[in-house]
Amino acid sequence: MRPLLKTRPARMVAVVAAAAAVALTTGCAPVTTDTDYAPSDGVRVEVGALTGINLLVVADESGDSGKLYGAFSNGSFTDVEFSLEAPAGKEVADEVIGSRELLNFNAANELVLKSLGGAVPGELLPVVVKAGDESAELSLPIISGAAVDSVDTYGKSPQE
Repeated sequence: MRPLLKTRPARMVAVVAAAAAVALTTGCAPVTTDTDYAPSDGVRVEVGALTGINLLVVADESGDSGKLYGAFSNGSFTDVEFSLEAPAGKEVADEVIGSRELLNFNAANELVLKSLGGAVPGELLPVVVKAGDESAELSLPIISGAAVDSVDTYGKSPQE
């Protein structure tokens, strides 16, 4: 059987050309940084002018109840009426978020969820976020209370 490339220099040129082709096309594929995503443990949601940031539930020791962690940002120049149903159908928050303000839920400003509807850490809790006339359904991750130290919290409003 006769080899296709008879000489050593021809083989070397072919290897270099193949390596160059791989190197040049490596950067051509879409990458994760080209798409919008929330690089955090929690989820992100946009409902009208309201944006939920890094939303998640931290379960208490019994696993029957928990606390909402995360923040809601009002990016508009008008106040927004905000409500949260968790589990879906049971209202646990009803507040007005001022123009260009941030409503932060953390250890200093707790939003207690008296029931997780049978969901446990590692599962998702269905919730409904309402902002004015608009609403969105989403599933919040539930984490164990032992992991609460690793949760990001937000303390300043967008204008500070």
